[in-house]
Amino acid sequence: MLLGTALSLAGAASIAARRLTIGSAEGGWSYPYVDSADAGTLRVLALSCLLVGAGVGASWRLLKRFDAGGEHAVPGPIQWALIVAWCLLAILVQGVLRSTSPHSLGAIVASDTATSFYSVAVRTNAGSILSGFERRRQTWPLHAHSNLPGKLLLVRALTRVSTQPEVVGWLIIGLSSVGALLMYFFIRDASGDRFFAGLSAILYLFTPAAFYFVPLLNAVTPVVVLICAYLMMRWLNTAGVVYAVALGVAIYGLALFEPTALIAGLLLSVLLIHRIVSGRLPWRTASLHIGAALLAFVATYAAMVGWFGFDLFRAFAAVARDAAEFNMKSGRPYAVWVWQNLFDFAFGVGWCQAVLFFAALADGGTGWPSRWRLTDAPSILLICVSVLAMVGIADAIGVNRGEVTRLWIFLACLAQIPAAYVCRRLGSASAFCLVMMASLVQVALATAMIGFVAP
Repeated sequence: MLLGTALSLAGAASIAARRLTIGSAEGGWSYPYVDSADAGTLRVLALSCLLVGAGVGASWRLLKRFDAGGEHAVPGPIQWALIVAWCLLAILVQGVLRSTSPHSLGAIVASDTATSFYSVAVRTNAGSILSGFERRRQTWPLHAHSNLPGKLLLVRALTRVSTQPEVVGWLIIGLSSVGALLMYFFIRDASGDRFFAGLSAILYLFTPAAFYFVPLLNAVTPVVVLICAYLMMRWLNTAGVVYAVALGVAIYGLALFEPTALIAGLLLSVLLIHRIVSGRLPWRTASLHIGAALLAFVATYAAMVGWFGFDLFRAFAAVARDAAEFNMKSGRPYAVWVWQNLFDFAFGVGWCQAVLFFAALADGGTGWPSRWRLTDAPSILLICVSVLAMVGIADAIGVNRGEVTRLWIFLACLAQIPAAYVCRRLGSASAFCLVMMASLVQVALATAMIGFVAP
């Protein structure tokens, strides 16, 4: 814990001194410094720390009672209400930290440079987006052109609530925060530990990478991933085929929204294999339900082709070709980014959380009663190994060369889980508060000084 905090403070000091580069000039992409820390930055940091510290102090005893038995148990609805209260607090902190940014949410949302989904969404209906995707995308600005239509469809839906870019920006932040509830349900079902689940949900809300890039839609990708993870755990815990069918549809939605995030299927596969090997889910049931999930995916695919003429696989191939060409034209060599991506990703996770990740991995390994028997593997060990493997695969594929602080936000959110596990093991409000404050110091300085998003 102390090592992680020290590393986080050292990283924050490097930002303050403008000595830390996120990205690589040699690799063809880096984020520029746009300002210096001043008294306003320190005031924003102090207010953010005060709000979060007060939140931890007010909720810690209640969080610890999430797993209490008998008359001391906290009812489920109150647990959910507490997580919602943390969502509202996190949105308030977002507003406080964004006060140091030179660009408003509305300016970013409406910008075709920062994100071009809004300008396309306000003039194109959902049917036209899907039915004419391959033809129309050639005329759209960069981000709408280079993504599958899931993000564009989401912005189109949000503009049905309001066409004001500022409102759309806050709606995106609110939608991103909903992932905390999904994180809570996922960890609760995966580990059976509600206290651990509550801490994971809170740390999810303060993932540094998400703070840097809201209101870009990469901050919503973790929500789609966690919908799939939640449905997987509900299926594994209840053996209900309805959850397997819903999972098949959700995986189609994930592919439509962010294909890179499909590597989260590795985590889902590990959880499934563990459940089958341990005998808690019969092979026959698993096979039948996997078949049902595949049929649901195929049925969704066929429906999209039939109703809108939208072919997911053909569209994906076209977008993937464009991504490869973009890397070549932009001068982003593969070799540079293999290592730089990992450094930038750790920055997006948070230096303290990155250290605690390996502490959780080590603790999960030592807590494995029968080594190399998958049936006895602790859930935290399965999660840590899966996250490591997902990061390794995403890095080795080489599609994302640079900008992974933004593109891998969904992985950074999952990497908060081990930090929450360590805090749960320590059972100390001070330790948890220390992790949160370390993140806020890093986020406050980086948000104020580095130009992550510019209209």
